[in-house]
Amino acid sequence: MTAGSGQQIVTRHPGFLMRLNTPSAMNTHRCQPPALLKKYCRKGTGPQAGYLLVDRALREKVRFEKINLIENLPETPMFDMIFLRNVMIYFDLPTKAAVVARLLTRLKPGGTFCVGLAETLNGIAHGLQASGPGAYTKASA
Repeated sequence: MTAGSGQQIVTRHPGFLMRLNTPSAMNTHRCQPPALLKKYCRKGTGPQAGYLLVDRALREKVRFEKINLIENLPETPMFDMIFLRNVMIYFDLPTKAAVVARLLTRLKPGGTFCVGLAETLNGIAHGLQASGPGAYTKASA
């Protein structure tokens, strides 16, 4: 989630204005560390109440890419957070395990890995610690 000078964020998420009162948005909101939410997100007021807006400086660092999760990943930076929401429900267990293993090579120690509320990492050897609904933390180095 965090991006230093010159770093970009790779995402497939189509929007950065998120409604907070849906189950999907609340799961995304809850799995983000409070310090990052405070630093990069703003809660709407008035007509925008119930929405969360991602900070412009962070939005400008985002680049959208199509990535086939079943193939080797393209060169990417290491990530503080990875959102893999509502994707794994389409994969069988061996494919899920392979996708998670690939993505975890790109997650920084202490980073957060988020899955959808209908998904689980049960049955997958991942080495992560559950840290909230749909959220897992990678051990620090």
